[in-house]
Amino acid sequence: MSEKTSQLWAGKVKSGVYRFSSHTSTDSLCAEASKAGWLCYHIDGATVKDKAAFLSAVATSLHFPAYFSHNWDALEECLRDLSWEHPEQAKGILILYHDVDRFAKAHLQDWAVALDILKSAMTFWRKSRRPMIVLLRGDASSASDAPEF
Repeated sequence: MSEKTSQLWAGKVKSGVYRFSSHTSTDSLCAEASKAGWLCYHIDGATVKDKAAFLSAVATSLHFPAYFSHNWDALEECLRDLSWEHPEQAKGILILYHDVDRFAKAHLQDWAVALDILKSAMTFWRKSRRPMIVLLRGDASSASDAPEF
């Protein structure tokens, strides 16, 4: 466990979207998260080529309910809710989005909307006692304004 992840699991990193360049495996990171009492979700961007695939990948990874209507508004609402996952029982929520570049580079405008929604949801979670952290793995230009974690 690195110093950064120790701070993360201790709740000392504020909710937000961060670029993540560590070579720590997704399985190792999620195992650390689970051990620390966090919920951990992995979005595999290898199959995300467009908005529909992105929405589907997020919905699948975060176990969105069947009523999720696969649009931007519904995405933001579900990211702010997560009640079906019982986040009140977790110390925090980690979303690791691997291979973000495939979608970001193919559909720049849709990616910009998706990134804005992720950031908006993180602003919401800052008001909660539980942090929600999104770590983006991929080319730094895909989220150049996001701080490095």
